[in-house]
Amino acid sequence: MSLASMAIIAIINLGLYFMAWTSIHLTFLSIFLLLDNWLLYKNKHILLLKHLLGRYFITESKELNIELLRVKSEMAVGEIVKHFKRDCYHYIYVGQDEKPIPEEECLKLLFTQNTPDRLLNHIYAKDA
Repeated sequence: MSLASMAIIAIINLGLYFMAWTSIHLTFLSIFLLLDNWLLYKNKHILLLKHLLGRYFITESKELNIELLRVKSEMAVGEIVKHFKRDCYHYIYVGQDEKPIPEEECLKLLFTQNTPDRLLNHIYAKDA
C-alpha cells in the first residue's frame, strides 16, 4: 500500500508540474509524504513483529474466524507467521500431519525460544 501511495503522489506531482501549478508548500508536503511512505515500507517487518507480539501477549478467548494454514515441513517459523491474518485464529497443518499446531506454539517458538529460522520438521521431530 505504501508503494502504491508513493506512485500516486509522484504521478499527481508530475501532473501538477506539467500544468505549471506548483508551490513550495505542495513540494515540501509531497516530499514529506514520500519519505513517510518510504520509511513505512522499509520498516514493514517491525510492524509485523509488533502485531505478532500483541497476539502473543493478548490472548483472546473468542476464535471467531479460524484460518487453516497448510505449510511444508521445510518452512521456517519466521516464514509461517508472515501468513497470519488479522482477526483470525490460525491452525497450522505441517505436511500431511493430521494434528494441527495452534498459532500459540509458533508464536512461542518465535518469541520465547528465539527460533525464527528453525524448520518445523526439526522442532517437531523430537515429539515423534
